[in-house]
Parts: sequence; structure tokens; C-alpha cells
Amino acid sequence: MVSGAHPAIRAIAADVDGTITDRSRHISTAAIDAIRAAEEAGVPVIIASGNVLPIAWALQRFIGTSGPVVAENGCLVSYRKRDHDMADGDVARRAFEVLRRRWDIKRLYTDQWRRNEVVFENVEFLGEIIEALEADPELSGLGIRIYDTGYGTHIVQKGVDKGVGVVKAARLLGVPLENVMAVGDAGNDVAMLEAVGFGVAVANARDQLKAVADHVTRLTYGDGFAEAVREFVLEGSR
Repeated sequence: MVSGAHPAIRAIAADVDGTITDRSRHISTAAIDAIRAAEEAGVPVIIASGNVLPIAWALQRFIGTSGPVVAENGCLVSYRKRDHDMADGDVARRAFEVLRRRWDIKRLYTDQWRRNEVVFENVEFLGEIIEALEADPELSGLGIRIYDTGYGTHIVQKGVDKGVGVVKAARLLGVPLENVMAVGDAGNDVAMLEAVGFGVAVANARDQLKAVADHVTRLTYGDGFAEAVREFVLEGSR
């Protein structure tokens, strides 16, 4: 879409790592200011992260967002002290045990708080595992997909992604999807941008996300997020 040819934004879904943080995973103060300005303007912000719920929920509390929290890449949505499981965690855990018997993989430290997906440390032989998932009868029937976000390798039930989580979050808010703006930087944000009315990729985003975005910011990381909020939410609401 061209600038100005976008729907009225009534909610924002914000990825965390690489979108409101810098490459060192430090939260951008410009992004925080933009989030708070949006909230003050009556536009709730949805934290949409691949991280575990305790971390995503803490971000919500300390930054000051009022929208639902989408954690574990859409596998878990939390709003007003109620959790909504969007994936079956047993599927991912069973799959991990099968994979662990064949390959030397180790779960991330934060997996002790993860409920509906499993994340293991990145390995150089991920391509071998993914190839086996498609070719090996035992593995192909596990009902999972595996992908690398750069921070870890995720095992999740097929059909569940950030798009599923954001759709649920929008329903909980009572906001039509066409009035939601999603902002991200990585491949795991593709489904989220495709699910909403207006998708934004920050300038540092991967090419596959830029390809599906309605708009790519001029600035990177949190500055890019703040730019999108100013242009499409704050100025767009005047």
C-alpha cells in the first residue's frame, strides 16, 4: 500500500526481538515512547513474541501495554488473567524426545517456562533434521514444523503461528483484523503480517518479511517501529 492508503488502525501487534529491540536485544526507548503514545491515543498494543509468557507478560507490565500478550510464537495468548492455549504442547514435547534420540540437541534455558512449544539451541545440522522430517515416516507423522528464529530452533504443532495468536488477540479486543497494524522483522512474523489489515516491516527486516509487508520503514529496529506508529497511528488519527 502507498502511504495514507491504509485502514484506520485500532490496535497494534508488536514483535519484540529485532523490532522494538536493537541487535543486542536492548529495548528501544523510542519504541517505548511510541507504544505509550499509542496507548494514550486509545490504540491498544499487543505484545507478539516468540518468547515465553513470563517474559512477554513482564514486558507488558513494565512497558505499559493494554492489549493481549501473544507468547511462544502464537502458541499461547494471555489477556485479563486468562490464558488461551492455541497449540498442544504435548505434540511438541513428544517430537523433541524423538528428535533427541537421534541428534544431540538441547532445550533452551527458558524452556522451563515454555508451555506449548519446545525450543532447542541452534545447531549446524538443522537442515539435516528438517530434511528427515519430510523423508522419514516416523518423523513425518509427528505433526510438527521446525524453524529457526535466530534465537533458537522452535518445534511447534502444525498450523499454529503468530498469525493464529494475533487473530485470537484481535478477537479478544473486539477489533476487526483489517484495523490491526502488525510490525515485525523476521520470518516468524510473516503469518502475523498476512493476517492483519496493515503489515509493516522495519528496515532491518529479512527480505521474506519485506516481500509480504504493506510498508517498509526507513529506520531500523525500535526507531523504525516508532516511525510506523507516528506515521500510521498518531498522525493518521488526526
